[in-house]
Amino acid sequence: MQDDKAQAQQTLDEMWSEHLIPFPLLAYELERGEPGCYTVHFRDVRIPSLFIYWDPQKGSFESALRAVVRNTVGQRSRAKGGWPSLQLH
Repeated sequence: MQDDKAQAQQTLDEMWSEHLIPFPLLAYELERGEPGCYTVHFRDVRIPSLFIYWDPQKGSFESALRAVVRNTVGQRSRAKGGWPSLQLH
């Protein structure tokens, strides 16, 4: 599970550096539910958690996470101002 969390954080960091999301996210917990169902919890009031449905036969966990994060968070670019900064520390 720790490796999955580290992989999720690496993916989020890459998305931030690639300007695909308007603010950085810190994945502090990754829960596995039913087969193929994951919940990624963040330390951010804008996005407390995301649900990832992943079928290993259709792609990697990274690609599933990227798709959900981009569709949910990446709607606004940093160039357009992104979302207001409301991060919890």
